[in-house]
Amino acid sequence: MRGVAFVLLITFLFCGCGSSSTANGENTLGAANSSPNTTDSQNSDSPTSSPLTTFEAAISDHEDFQNQEPDSDSNEKNASKEIATSLVTESAKDSNFEAGALVPGVTFLNLSGILTTDLEQWAEVAENKMASQNARVLTVLYNIGGNLGPEDPDRFAGFPFTPNEVLLTKRQIDDLMAGIEDWLRSDPCMGHIEQRNHLRNELRQYRVWLEEGADTSTQRALCEETRFVMMAFESGGPIWDLQRFLVHELYHAFQQDLEGDCNETIDRRGRGDHVPVVVEGAAEYFTFFTAGELYNDPDPVSTMLKEAKTATTLDQSDDVMGSGMATRAAALVRLMIERGQLDHQSIIDGSFFHNCQRSKLDGSNPEFLYAMDNWNQIKREGTEWKFTASALAGNP
Repeated sequence: MRGVAFVLLITFLFCGCGSSSTANGENTLGAANSSPNTTDSQNSDSPTSSPLTTFEAAISDHEDFQNQEPDSDSNEKNASKEIATSLVTESAKDSNFEAGALVPGVTFLNLSGILTTDLEQWAEVAENKMASQNARVLTVLYNIGGNLGPEDPDRFAGFPFTPNEVLLTKRQIDDLMAGIEDWLRSDPCMGHIEQRNHLRNELRQYRVWLEEGADTSTQRALCEETRFVMMAFESGGPIWDLQRFLVHELYHAFQQDLEGDCNETIDRRGRGDHVPVVVEGAAEYFTFFTAGELYNDPDPVSTMLKEAKTATTLDQSDDVMGSGMATRAAALVRLMIERGQLDHQSIIDGSFFHNCQRSKLDGSNPEFLYAMDNWNQIKREGTEWKFTASALAGNP
């Protein structure tokens, strides 16, 4: 198992007894060690704790808050700071970082209706696929209500999110923001004084997303080894869809060269559609295989190609940047693999994103251009979907 070896959880306002379900089905979250064999009150310093640590803010349910008198802003802010659980890793004892230091692994702040233990299990499957995993990943999940309008980048600082009914209370949002800030300030990169303005801007952005009900589905490469994932979704959807959603976003967090020198290399070579096609295509390719493993898909390649081909009928376009772009791009990745131009295992284990190999997949690469033009040459034979013989044998 990979990731955080140990986390000590401190400053906990309510019961330190883990995650439970209230009578109305809502999660009441407590600070919990993620190891299934320990509780934080009994074995908080056990070296065998799960690497996928759960960082959960203690949140009261909607009915409790509705029955309370509203606090003043200062009281709410102080209460949120108390509720937010501080994280200090064992390795911080030997660190020069004064506030402690987080180590690689996936941390959840979960205000959705999905059990955190399920999220941890799915994340562990994804993380264990990696050849190496050096990122500290904070993953925030929450539920939203019905859609209130189309994508509104102006409303969401350039991000193509839609506004939706806000289900979280103001107190829950404050508590969640306090938890996010606490984690980021404990991070070796984002916690440094040089990142103060960066941190402030990120937090301001996250609050807008929460307060405006954004349907967030994003991974933020805050530093080379610090990643932030935020996911919003309506409750009641199929579990397999949420498994895909989580695995896809976590793969982005595991793509090591999304931040740093590789971006400078790509800037010099010139940006274009090829950049998101490679990044999104690889993440979705990984998702079909890994999430498919979670819900027992016997033929993830066929499923991928079927969904990619179906997408072209929805908008009558064979452009890889059309609707369902990530799935179309995954088919492009598969075509390059079947033609011997990419290695399947390097996509699955993330090593393709260790040394900026992605920078070579651009307009100067004839094989990549061929795949851009022919990814859609897909046919059905019986129950199986596959590339046509001409797509596999054609010359770039």
